[in-house]
Amino acid sequence: MAAPKVIYHTGSVDAEYTVERLKAKRSMRNVAFERMRYGDLTELKGKAVMIWGNGDEHQASYYFDWPGSEPLTKINIDQHSDIYEQIGGEALYCGNHFLYSTYRPKRKGALLLPSRLIKGEMSLPCYVESIPFLNPNNIIKGKFTEVEIQMLKDPLHITIDLDIVDMFPVLDEYVGINCWSDNYLMQVVKGLSSNEWFRFDVGGITWEYEIYPERKDQVRHITKPAYSKKRYEEALRIMKRLLLIALEKTSG
Repeated sequence: MAAPKVIYHTGSVDAEYTVERLKAKRSMRNVAFERMRYGDLTELKGKAVMIWGNGDEHQASYYFDWPGSEPLTKINIDQHSDIYEQIGGEALYCGNHFLYSTYRPKRKGALLLPSRLIKGEMSLPCYVESIPFLNPNNIIKGKFTEVEIQMLKDPLHITIDLDIVDMFPVLDEYVGINCWSDNYLMQVVKGLSSNEWFRFDVGGITWEYEIYPERKDQVRHITKPAYSKKRYEEALRIMKRLLLIALEKTSG
């Protein structure tokens, strides 16, 4: 009997909550879930898949970076660039983890953001011009610019914050006005599936109405709990699809 595929996850409340619900899915019955501390993530070898919690924990992706010396391109699929080095004077956090990932030797970074948000990101004083934006329509169509060809020639580490999908339950302060549809996200991911994937991580959704009742006024759609629950289940469905693709792409 083949060994079960493994999905690593952080120990945050949101990640644990999501994992427990994924375990109940029929398609996840042959998947083992393993809780990891940040320090343990840095020691992982080879190809791997990981879940983190809500958007405040996206920096877990930095600890999940491949520690080897081989060339690798990391792609951030997100509503935010996460390269805000100068904001707040903080060290590593959810707003700058991607920038820190690009500092690693032989690492390239590329951003896949909703197109209408790119101009705003580029206008920030902390914007780093050396980190290019990929055109999601080019990814879907398989027609790339020279820059995109160079960025996509090496194995990929894909990190996805599901706040990029319109109407999924995330904290209001992280909600933009130009999200993708869940179908568009899947088309982008499919467009990247011809490349080799080395690492994949995903997070960004929350069901805070149930996890943190005292914060219910901060969560989108909380005035309609039944609707919020439905959207959480839809977000979970998309996450499951992404994870199954990632497990297949990182196997062997």
